[in-house]
Amino acid sequence: MSLGIFASSGPTVLHTFIPTKPLTLLYFDGQSAVLTPTGALDSQDAVLHGHVDLYPEYQMVYNETYRGDELCQWAQQIQVDGFVRMNSGFETLICDYVSSGVKEAFVTNVTVPGSEARWSNTSLPHDPHRQPPLGYGSVFAEEHDWDWLRIGTWKYGSQVIAGGGGQEKRVELDLCGMVTFYNPALTSLIDSHHGGLFGDAKYQNGWGVRRGHRLLNVTSADVKTIKGWIQDTVRAHKSRPSSLWARLSLKKTPKCSGTNWQAVTETIVDSHRGRLLEVAGAFKRFDKGNLSATQTISRIQQLTHNVLATYLQYPGIGSNLFLASTTDTIQRCSALFTSHLLSGSFNEHEALLMDSIETVLSRICHLEWRLFEWSDSHSFDLLHSSKENYGDIEQQIHAMSRETSDLLHWIGWDLWNGCSKRCGLDVSRSCYPMLLS
Repeated sequence: MSLGIFASSGPTVLHTFIPTKPLTLLYFDGQSAVLTPTGALDSQDAVLHGHVDLYPEYQMVYNETYRGDELCQWAQQIQVDGFVRMNSGFETLICDYVSSGVKEAFVTNVTVPGSEARWSNTSLPHDPHRQPPLGYGSVFAEEHDWDWLRIGTWKYGSQVIAGGGGQEKRVELDLCGMVTFYNPALTSLIDSHHGGLFGDAKYQNGWGVRRGHRLLNVTSADVKTIKGWIQDTVRAHKSRPSSLWARLSLKKTPKCSGTNWQAVTETIVDSHRGRLLEVAGAFKRFDKGNLSATQTISRIQQLTHNVLATYLQYPGIGSNLFLASTTDTIQRCSALFTSHLLSGSFNEHEALLMDSIETVLSRICHLEWRLFEWSDSHSFDLLHSSKENYGDIEQQIHAMSRETSDLLHWIGWDLWNGCSKRCGLDVSRSCYPMLLS
């Protein structure tokens, strides 16, 4: 991506480095390398300065050299090699190349002939990312820009319904040591986690809608707690054997269940998000008059049956059996990935991950069952459930549509973008409408 950003114009020298041993890096989640004063840098500001300002100084946002120096001073204290952060792609900040074993492979002057002359030509339009007559960039400027987008999407998945896409292989997250500002133990942020509830948005066990929230209210005491957790998890990570066999062969190791939490969350996303978006799409098609009520109900039943089929226990005739079937199905769906974990086999950070997964998945499974039960009652009536009285069928469809939209909004899946169609071997610009618009 460096080529795409910097090599379009003027003199450019590219340094290529390689690691000679595994690195210990701290990953700031989110778009933590985006230089804005609106929240992307909050977690870094908090751990570096003990507080977060609503209106930070210019250099605190846009001076990356200053921020890098601050981060590396902290890296020396917690004994990590550097940091991983995301902007359009992912970048690594290495603090000490010698001690980290990172070596320079080669240096290349990648300046395209003629670029320096165009760079200093004030008569050309002031746009380094376009070649003349549209700008002063090199003859490859426009292709560099496009390749920058291509490279930025390598690890983001290529399908609308994909959860994890192509998983990054060069950086392996140790989620046994995940530290989060969402932890309920950080009391100064409890009232900030919702990001401003509106409409009919509700909390569920303290977990609310999180959009646009900041860390503005974090106290120095809570920051001290966070930094202590980070120090502890780095220490535990370094003492934890890299292989399962090595962990089992040792008498004492830092507690970690060995669960691949990233795989769990991506599996949940892959299993449920695509179908729920199709459900929401069916409701939208009904609103536009492209589906009849009967067709809409049939489509909802098919989609929800498919996602629940693994867990579905059909009841016999009778209300008690129906209630048991409801409970069994939702319980199986909600607890599939966590019910096998024994208490005491995971640490406090994993416990928070497990609670988060169970909370989200419970809401998903409850809605999917409700949609299936409702649509089934208007078609085959396989569940022998009673029809709920929401009014006429059109009112019922609108009510179910709202419940679906509310859930997608609560999780945040309504904000996820993806290609409307899969890209072929020759990547077409039409596959990235959200990037080019």
